[in-house]
Amino acid sequence: MKRRASIALVGGAASKRPLGRATPTARLADRNPIKQSLQTIPTSPSSRNADVRRRALELLAGSRDGCTEAHMLAHGFSIDLLVELINAKLASAQPERTVAGGQQTEVTRVRITAAGERALAKTSA
Repeated sequence: MKRRASIALVGGAASKRPLGRATPTARLADRNPIKQSLQTIPTSPSSRNADVRRRALELLAGSRDGCTEAHMLAHGFSIDLLVELINAKLASAQPERTVAGGQQTEVTRVRITAAGERALAKTSA
């Protein structure tokens, strides 16, 4: 009698394993008291995202001319977050040409909008 198999994703690669049998490491992880206690901690992705958006808006508000995309990335903000802020009209992005090292390059400058300042004022209050 043949055993059926399922596809398991491990580290982004697909592998086959028999159905109904857990891997030894999976069984150990299920009995791990630390893992079990961490599963009970309530985490809200939306509240974490709100904190990250607030920090990004604070950084933009603190800069008179806004920040370049590279500056925002250097502070740990993702492109997805910047796109989210721009689509929500909390920030705007404009391409600019600048000279660096004797060569002309194009950078994207991100600035906070009036709506972004109002949103930031609401979260600070």
